[in-house]
Amino acid sequence: MCFIRTGQLDGETDWKLRVAVPECQKLDEGDLIRLDAEIYGATKERNPSRKKVIFALPIGTRLPCAILQFIL
Repeated sequence: MCFIRTGQLDGETDWKLRVAVPECQKLDEGDLIRLDAEIYGATKERNPSRKKVIFALPIGTRLPCAILQFIL
């Protein structure tokens, strides 16, 4: 969990809460850095607050997520 300033992302200058994908919350820092996962766009939605994606882990797990759960 972290707060990021999103002024350059959405024009608002406030801090927004971002919560990691539940499977990533369980990892320690070293495992998180080495994580080999992929993110696929699941919808053509242009509004980032509604954009849905698939978070794919190397073990074959595919999780539906909101794009706002990621800090890229």
